[in-house]
Parts: sequence; structure tokens; C-alpha cells
Amino acid sequence: MYPSKIDKFILHITRRRKRTFVVATVLASILFISYQFKMYYVMSHQTEKYKIQPKNIVKGTHPAETRFYTPKEGMFTCIKSGESINFNKVNDDYCDCADSSDEPGTSACPDGIFYCSNVSMSLNKKYPKRIPSSKINDGICDCCDGSDEYGVKNLLNIPLVSCPNVC
Repeated sequence: MYPSKIDKFILHITRRRKRTFVVATVLASILFISYQFKMYYVMSHQTEKYKIQPKNIVKGTHPAETRFYTPKEGMFTCIKSGESINFNKVNDDYCDCADSSDEPGTSACPDGIFYCSNVSMSLNKKYPKRIPSSKINDGICDCCDGSDEYGVKNLLNIPLVSCPNVC
């Protein structure tokens, strides 16, 4: 038997509601995903805006040490021991040089030294300019600019420790 006019009308309304629901769901999903990307971008860049870190300086080094941390044909020469390693191994969280010079920005080497980025510009005597590498990413803000706590992040890559710049 053929459907009546009322049945056709109800079927038409039902299809329209489904279409409206699908469109609304897709738009809400797009807005949610866009918001998540925006928040990820904001969270991943918020700590960097307080830090002055030239791109050509290896994290944890003094600006005067730049000459030692400039790759020569893709290689790094350990400062005291003279060993040559691939420059990609600098600050890779594994101590390759006997003198610990390849890990200025990590806690991989037991006798390494970390240079706090902005302390040279600070008059704040409470904070040191150099700290032992064992204090890097330990959850305690040792440098007045927070540069020693750059890698403490959760599984979503969001910083767990937020060190205010008090330099």
C-alpha cells in the first residue's frame, strides 16, 4: 500500500532532523578541534615568550661559549677531551664526551654545568648564573628565568612546572 500524505510528511521531517543533527555535529567537532589546536599552540609557546634564547646558542651554554658549540662539518669537538662526535648528539640526554661538554642543557652527565639564560642581565643575587646539571628538569626552579625547567612535561606535552621570570 502507498504511504499517506501524513506518513510522507513525517518521513520528510525525520530526514530533515537527521541532516540538521549531522551538520550541527560536524560543525561542533570542527570548532572543538580548532579550539584544541589553539590551546596546544598557546600552551606550548607560553613559557618561551619569557625567555631570551638566541637560536644559535645551544641550551645551557654561556653566550661566550658559542664558538665551541658551532658545528664544523656536522661535527662537535668535545671542549676538554677533544673527541669528535656528530653534532646531533649535543643535548641528546646521553653523555658522549668524557668532559661532559656535549650535554650542557641536560642532566645526562654527572659533572655537567648549566648556564641560566637571562641571569647575566639580572641584578637578582638570589639566583645563581650556573647550576650543576643534576638540577636541570628536576621540578625546582633554580634559575631566575626558569630556563632550567624546560623539559618537565606531561604525556600531552604540556609543561608541568611553570617558572616565572623573576630576573
